[in-house]
Amino acid sequence: MGAGPCEQRAQSDGGNLEGVSIGLIQSACSMVQTETVARFKSWADLCAAADHLRILIGLSEAGHTQAVLRHGKHLPSACLAVVAEKALREPKLIVSPGGYFRAMIDRASDHRLNLKKSLFGLAHS
Repeated sequence: MGAGPCEQRAQSDGGNLEGVSIGLIQSACSMVQTETVARFKSWADLCAAADHLRILIGLSEAGHTQAVLRHGKHLPSACLAVVAEKALREPKLIVSPGGYFRAMIDRASDHRLNLKKSLFGLAHS
């Protein structure tokens, strides 16, 4: 029996996860892990935390489901972690975290999302 769908890297991410490791996400999103019960030790852990992160940023279930249908589970889960981290660090800068998430997903669909750059910025700030 092979790895589950969350252990395998999403094929539909269109290269948006290139250079993105679970270690980078774990390092960049330390405040989310401190402030919640989420621990990002594996892609499966990150995917398992998606519903909690979705609720934390005020994203509808339908909004998350649509993102998963477009990009698989990994990319939306990573985006949720980034948005939650940014919202926790600077709550006044992100007025609508759900809208910020949707904008990230739209950018990913147009191959304009640089998730690795966002994560490196968070990890080094």
